[in-house]
Amino acid sequence: MVTGVANALLDQAPLIALTGALSTSAPRGTTHQKLALNSLYASVSKASFELGHGDIGLVRDALQLTTEYRPGPVHIAIPSDVAAAGLKRNGGGPGLTGPAAKRRSNARSQSLSEIDRAKKLIASARRPAIVAGLGAVHAALATPIRQLASALGAVVVTTPKGKGLMAEDHPQFGGVLEMAGDDMVVEFLKRADLIITVGLDAVELDKPWRLTAPLIDVHAAPDEQRYFSATVDLIGPTITFLQALQPTTRPGWPPGEVSDHRNALLNFLCPQRSRLQPWQPVVALRQMLPQAAIATTDVGAHKLLVGQLWQTHEPRSFFMSNGLSAMGYGLPVAASARLVHPDRPVVAFVGDGGLTMYLGELETLRRLGLDLTIVVLVDGSLELIRRSQRRQRVEEVGTAFDKPDYLAIARAFGLRGYQVETEREMRRAAARAAAEPGIHLIAANIDGADYRL
Repeated sequence: MVTGVANALLDQAPLIALTGALSTSAPRGTTHQKLALNSLYASVSKASFELGHGDIGLVRDALQLTTEYRPGPVHIAIPSDVAAAGLKRNGGGPGLTGPAAKRRSNARSQSLSEIDRAKKLIASARRPAIVAGLGAVHAALATPIRQLASALGAVVVTTPKGKGLMAEDHPQFGGVLEMAGDDMVVEFLKRADLIITVGLDAVELDKPWRLTAPLIDVHAAPDEQRYFSATVDLIGPTITFLQALQPTTRPGWPPGEVSDHRNALLNFLCPQRSRLQPWQPVVALRQMLPQAAIATTDVGAHKLLVGQLWQTHEPRSFFMSNGLSAMGYGLPVAASARLVHPDRPVVAFVGDGGLTMYLGELETLRRLGLDLTIVVLVDGSLELIRRSQRRQRVEEVGTAFDKPDYLAIARAFGLRGYQVETEREMRRAAARAAAEPGIHLIAANIDGADYRL
């Protein structure tokens, strides 16, 4: 669970993490199953504490803390005798204490001069670009961002967690940062003469900031990481700022420039070869499923491809681990999405290395009776690590493994199984998965060397 809590911290997901703990009446000197749980979780959560008898106030504070300022996890260790005794619902309790639990109010009043400075930058821009991230999803800024982009004629680029803030079939959408083809997206953004960042959080970026255009940073709270230097900081009521920045004229980019960039990006990501390519399962499922479909991806080379190529139309309909980039994420999040949204199709893209970490959960999915499509990109390797070892010219160690019989695995767990070797077979399997209920396990045999990253 430590990995899951750490992922929630970096991906800003509100979460209560509960662990059992030794009884407060355990004999002195007891060491069996005794761990310093608060210390273990303190570095990967907003706060970590042990629940005492009657500490209902701590629980209330923990719930509130998960969503205030930057959302994230709070860990509560519950001694066995406290759990058995229950809580006094009218108890006050001492409340949450410590620096990690302090209420944080980071909004700061903005002078009219700062907004005026931003407006002057916008008035002189001819190729404006908006870069939107995770904070814009938390603040529900999709509509204001789209309105501002329309008024400015601006290109919109998102981070992976910001996918869907701009519909990705919109002619002003320019791509996703830090995913496959990232250099092409950055080079395109370098043509912009003004960057407006909205809810951009450095947790999603692991490369240096490479853009030099003047930058207006719109965020609910100050940028503590100082990942980039803003020309103008607009910190506080983000919706108000976005509305105030709308111009009276619409300069826009030259006709065809954005579409030419997107076509070049697609041509790079989607080469045509005789054998099944990594991009073909992604495109096949996207074409078969409705716009409202939810997609998740595990971590690996396929994550970079799916994050760029899967067309997303609304926020909170595409999920990946990006702040921590932890393997083991894609399948359980897909199952959760299906439970929350039983009326929407859900597809999970996972690597063969990731799926083998939690094969036993296939029984859980079948027992719950979930309708779910699982696409396994089978290349018999941890491709990103293998490429890293080659770049560093070190011995390739621990990155290759044998390919199991996925049809046999599907039968063993009572799932519908498909082993595909060609684009035609992939499209046939995708059509069945889209049309028939149940859990569909599609094993797509690819060559890891074919990933275009």
